[in-house]
Amino acid sequence: MDPLPPIPTPPGQHWREFRIKVLPFLMFGCVVAGAAFIWRYLIMPTNLVGQVESITASVTTTAPGLLSELRVDRFSEVTNGQPIAVVLPFDPELTKASLAAIESDLNVTKGRMDLNELARLDTTIRLKLDLDTQRTLLNVAVVQRDEAEMFSSAWQNCSRGATWSPRPNTSLPKPLTTRRRAKWRTVPCW
Repeated sequence: MDPLPPIPTPPGQHWREFRIKVLPFLMFGCVVAGAAFIWRYLIMPTNLVGQVESITASVTTTAPGLLSELRVDRFSEVTNGQPIAVVLPFDPELTKASLAAIESDLNVTKGRMDLNELARLDTTIRLKLDLDTQRTLLNVAVVQRDEAEMFSSAWQNCSRGATWSPRPNTSLPKPLTTRRRAKWRTVPCW
């Protein structure tokens, strides 16, 4: 009998065998190599060399003063005990005196503001009093005008030859006082 020819294995089967048997070992080896590479070249060593630029720095001095001169530049190396700046000292009594002068100026300004407020209130009160005075004078003028109109009409009636005496039911204007009302009731025509 003839030996049977071998049955060809499909490529999908070969791929499946490769994925199951070889690929896990290959991936493990890649992960170990990647971890070794990262550990050796990308992880920082324990000692560092670099530059630092501080945004703020604490500078101390033994006496109060004004920072006048800075003797270092940015990124320059500084050693212990090296002078960094020059501080011009000033007298604390001078500072206290200048603060006292500023405080007295502030008090004077507050006093002037209070005085201006009182002057404004005084002006407001005077204007209100002037307004009331003018209103009173206006009312007096209105009363005098009414009296003059009544007196004028009485003299016009007298000039026509009629005698003037108000009728019993005739009322005089209300602003007239009682004494003036009596005077108007007895105006003679001559």
